[in-house]
Amino acid sequence: MIAAPAAPVVRMSVGPTRLISADFGYTVAYRSASRGFHVRTAIGLFLYENGTWRKITPPRLDANQIDDVAFVDREHGWVAAYNCGEARVHLYRTNDGGRSWQRLGRPATHSCGGGPTWLSFPDTEHGWMEPVSPNAPGGELLTTSDAGDTWSSLSSFSGPGSSLPCLSPVEFVSASTGWMARCRNRLFTTNDGGRSWASIRMEVPGPSGDRLHDLPRFFGSEGVEATTIGAGAVAFSTSDDGGLTWSERAVRPVPSCSPQTGLPFPSSWPAGVASPSVWWIVARGRVQRTSDAGRHWVSVAAHGLPTQPCVNEVSAADTRTAWVVVPYGGHDDAALFQTHDGGRSWSRVALLG
Repeated sequence: MIAAPAAPVVRMSVGPTRLISADFGYTVAYRSASRGFHVRTAIGLFLYENGTWRKITPPRLDANQIDDVAFVDREHGWVAAYNCGEARVHLYRTNDGGRSWQRLGRPATHSCGGGPTWLSFPDTEHGWMEPVSPNAPGGELLTTSDAGDTWSSLSSFSGPGSSLPCLSPVEFVSASTGWMARCRNRLFTTNDGGRSWASIRMEVPGPSGDRLHDLPRFFGSEGVEATTIGAGAVAFSTSDDGGLTWSERAVRPVPSCSPQTGLPFPSSWPAGVASPSVWWIVARGRVQRTSDAGRHWVSVAAHGLPTQPCVNEVSAADTRTAWVVVPYGGHDDAALFQTHDGGRSWSRVALLG
């Protein structure tokens, strides 16, 4: 009697995700089915618009993984994906909300060691790309002024003293001004389009080695930055002069959610900024949020959200709507959860089965 073949082992995960407004955002979903040494992975890029999801994956996606996605509005977006066999980053662009895509070639190299490629586009013409190889480690910062048709290298990282201060996400708010964060205990800014970087002084409590600064979010000249302090707190700082100076506004306890500082890229970021006054913290099955820039806080139990793992990412739109990516299942699985009632109830978003 011939034994029936074993059922495949199915794993689900989530890639780049961002809730841009209460009715617009995107996420990348993965579904891998393995049987023995054979693995088949489905990749889906989904756009969220007005309460519904639409699959917009670039056709004939020639990649093993989507590293990053950037949308400047509902129509204009870019996708960076890497091909492990070629050790190259493939770039795609849409001008119609993902209904059609244009291939922009392979503008950067990439290792197969699990490093990301970060994208940032503050407008429809100017953009930055940072492919990272964690093995050495090494990486570079490239820029475009023609919507991604051509790229030039600005700076690189190969260790201390490099022209690029570290290997971490970047976000540009204009053609000249940008930020680099998640660099352990430092936050950097540039005013010359990424050619040179300066460290920003932040008055945050606790030992400097325990601070992990997230990318600040800007709303005109108003900025908000969240710093995870060790495993026990999040500090929020604000700026009203475009990030030239910062003032601490609130420090909130977080129940045992360490950002795993021993990893090349810390994976737990419990805070999200929706506006100059609306901030969220999600950790261990509980939500803390403020609607008045930290003066008063509401704390609620997050029903339906897994309570044991710490969330990987929080993306909030207003006082009612937020998404989180959280470890879910086993191995490296993760899932996307959403709330529309201020964090009291959460539901899983399953997009690839």
